[in-house]
Amino acid sequence: MKNTREPSLSQVFKRIPMLADYHPDEFTITELPSYTNQNYHLKNNSVDLILRLPRAQTNIYINRKAEICNEQIAFKLGLSPICIWHNEEGESLTQTITKSKSPTTADLRQIDMIHLVAESLGQLHNSQQQFQGQVDLQSLLNRYYELLNIEQQKSYSLRFKHARTSLQTLESEFNKLVPSHNDLNENNLLLDANNKLWMIDWEYSSMASPYWDLATICNSGVYEESHCRQLLAAYNNAEDRLNLQTLQQYREILLVLNDCWMSVFND
Repeated sequence: MKNTREPSLSQVFKRIPMLADYHPDEFTITELPSYTNQNYHLKNNSVDLILRLPRAQTNIYINRKAEICNEQIAFKLGLSPICIWHNEEGESLTQTITKSKSPTTADLRQIDMIHLVAESLGQLHNSQQQFQGQVDLQSLLNRYYELLNIEQQKSYSLRFKHARTSLQTLESEFNKLVPSHNDLNENNLLLDANNKLWMIDWEYSSMASPYWDLATICNSGVYEESHCRQLLAAYNNAEDRLNLQTLQQYREILLVLNDCWMSVFND
């Protein structure tokens, strides 16, 4: 495949030991969708890998050492494919999940997929593992809002104030933290031929409220209330039952966070 980024890919190949003896022309290269990285599927007769190249500004916000540690834990739990190479800048090579595909927004609303998501998140959240890093959502909201320009801050002002007030109440009522992915949009999920769900790109992973992952899935799938109820019913256990009202509040907070982040990043 001829690619407009081929010269830069050639330089990338030279600095990655597993790719140093190859040239991009020896692969079928498919660029994959991503908001904050450049991702490529590299495939030939002997190699089948995903190459991730972070955009420069993402490293301002991401702890790469924590990402590597958390991704290794997720691999041991059977939730993430194995990362076979990485560097401190966030470049990585990950083993491809054969015959896998990312679910669509519509797929995420199907009852079978809702149950798969709930099962996988339950396995992660209840694993008793300790991820590196801890989300302080209040500080994160403030940080992203302060990065906006003046006009953007004006447009987000009311939503930001409402989100901050809601979060203060929620954190005083529920402060449980669990190992969390924190970025479960459809591009970071893979469904393989055996109907197993995998999670990829653990850049924002940390200890966080279980509502974070659940709310992100709901927003990614554009869930209606009935879908949210199905997700909670499949996820909840007798010891720790999460509720719909709090989930919906987290959805609103994370939408503000995401919109601020996207405005900062695109700007």
